[in-house]
Amino acid sequence: MNCTMRLSVLFLVFAFLCAPVCCVAAQRSPELQEALDTHLSNPDKIPEAIELYTQIIAKDPKNAEAYNWRGHAYYQLSELDKALADFNKAIEIAPTYADAYNNKGLIELRRDQYQAATQSFAKAFESEKTFAEAHYNMGIALEKLKRYTEASQEYSRYLQVKPNAPDRLEITAKLDELSKAGPGVAPPPPRPAPRAGANRPGQPAANMQLKTPTGQDFAAAMAAQKAAEPASLLVSLIIHLLFAIPLFIIARNTETPLPWLAFIPLANQYLMTTVARQPLWTFIALFAPSIVGILAGIMMAVSPGLIIIALILMLISLVVVVVAWWKISMGMAEAVGATQLWGILMFIPCTSPIALIYFALMKH
Repeated sequence: MNCTMRLSVLFLVFAFLCAPVCCVAAQRSPELQEALDTHLSNPDKIPEAIELYTQIIAKDPKNAEAYNWRGHAYYQLSELDKALADFNKAIEIAPTYADAYNNKGLIELRRDQYQAATQSFAKAFESEKTFAEAHYNMGIALEKLKRYTEASQEYSRYLQVKPNAPDRLEITAKLDELSKAGPGVAPPPPRPAPRAGANRPGQPAANMQLKTPTGQDFAAAMAAQKAAEPASLLVSLIIHLLFAIPLFIIARNTETPLPWLAFIPLANQYLMTTVARQPLWTFIALFAPSIVGILAGIMMAVSPGLIIIALILMLISLVVVVVAWWKISMGMAEAVGATQLWGILMFIPCTSPIALIYFALMKH
C-alpha cells in the first residue's frame, strides 16, 4: 500500500471516529446558546425561545439537545403533548440522553402514569449514574404506587449521589416517615417546606416538588465551565506539546515521512505506527474499543439481551489494542536503536512519556 493510499485510509478513519464528537459539538452552537439564554433568563420569553429552538431543529434535525430544551419549554407552558413529542424525538436521536428520559417521566407523573414514569426515570439514571434528580423523581413515582420500601431506597440513593443537597434534612425526615408506613398504608403527607426548583412554571402539583435543572443551575454550570476553560486549554496544550515535540524529533531522526503529523491528534498515532514500521492495521487497531463501543451501543439499542455479546466484543477489542500498542512500542524502540527495556517502558502508560523523550534525545 503506497503512502497516498495509507493517508487516505488514515483520514477516513479519522473522520469516522470524529463524527460523533462533531455532532455533539454542533449541538452547543451559538444559536443553541442564544436560545438557552433566552429560555432561562425570563419566563415571559419562553415562546421566543421555542421559536429559536424550532429554527435550530429546522437546520439540524438530529440536534437532540434542541429537541429536549424545546420540550422543556413546552412543558413549562403546560403543552404536554408537544413536550412529550420533543422528549421522545430527543431519545430517538440519542438513546442514552438522561435528561430527556427524566423530562419524559415528569410528564408521565403529571398524567398519573406512574408505572411508565418509573421506567423513564430508571432509563435516566441508567444512562447517567450520578443523575440525583432522577432518583428523587423515581421515589415520588414509587410513592404514588404505594411501593414505599422502594421509594425509600430511591430517596436514599438521591442523598448518596447528592450528599450536600439543600433539602437533605427534609428528605431524611421523609425517609423516617416512610419507614413507619407498612405495605398499603399511606405515609404522612410530604412536608410543605420549600426546596430547589419548587417555584418553576409547570410544576405537576404543589405537593410533588419534582426536580429538573433550573435556570440558575444551568447558568452557574456554564459560568464555571467558561472560567475553567483557559486553564484547561493551557494544560492540554502543554501536555500535547510534551508528546508532539519528541515524536516530531524521533520522526526526523528516523527519516520517517510527514513528521509534522506529530502535532495533529490521532494523526500522531499514525506517525508512531509509521516510525515503528508497523502495518496500517496496527494503527486502526488502536481504535478498536471506540469502534466496537459504537457497535455495542447500536446492539444494545436494538436488543438489551445482546449485552453479553457486546461485553465479549469489548473485551476482544481491548486485547487487540494492547497487542497493537505493544508492537508499536517495541517497533519504535527498535527504530531508534534502543533496547527492549525502553520498548517496555514505552508500552507502560505512566512511563511512556519518559521513553518518548529518551528516544528523541538519542544520538544517531
